[in-house]
Amino acid sequence: RFARHRFASRVLEAAMLHAAEEERASLARALMEQAGAVARLACHAFGVDVVRAMLEVPVEGERAMHYLTKAQRRVGKDRYGLELLQGLGMERSVGDGAADELVGSAVMGGA
Repeated sequence: RFARHRFASRVLEAAMLHAAEEERASLARALMEQAGAVARLACHAFGVDVVRAMLEVPVEGERAMHYLTKAQRRVGKDRYGLELLQGLGMERSVGDGAADELVGSAVMGGA
């Protein structure tokens, strides 16, 4: 909840970038406890910065990246999520999927 708060998100972001490694990992694990938490944060104006910081945490960052990859299509539909994916070099996959969905819906609509 605090990860999406305007000011609390900055505190979490700073803690994940500057705290001791075990504390950073503990914070990241706590944020990822709920299913879909990384995707929800990535699609939020303040939460996206927390996700960026989380990706910098050595082991937990890989886990966060895995969750982002799994939710790539959903995250790519959001303004903040798409910007995050583009920054990570993942925008091509998102764009390709969106184009496939448009072509599929056009074919279905025309039938």
